[in-house]
Amino acid sequence: MPHGQRHSISEHIRGVPPSPRSQRQPSFSASAFQDLLNNPPLANKGDDTFAGRDWKTVQVNEIIDATEVHWVENSTSVEDATNVCCSF
Repeated sequence: MPHGQRHSISEHIRGVPPSPRSQRQPSFSASAFQDLLNNPPLANKGDDTFAGRDWKTVQVNEIIDATEVHWVENSTSVEDATNVCCSF
């Protein structure tokens, strides 16, 4: 090429590197994926005690264990309040 002529940019570009995704291993095999599609995990049904009940009709005393309820003064630090359960 004579002096003063430019090279085209395409002459300087090398091949585009491969995508890292093409080299990544799948998280699980195709058969495991198909098995998951065919047998999805069951949803958590929750407590049968409350099945069919409107949550607005459930009373606090039905879901709270009185032995786990502890009281502190408003001036108690959060750190001290978290340790109350262990001081009895």
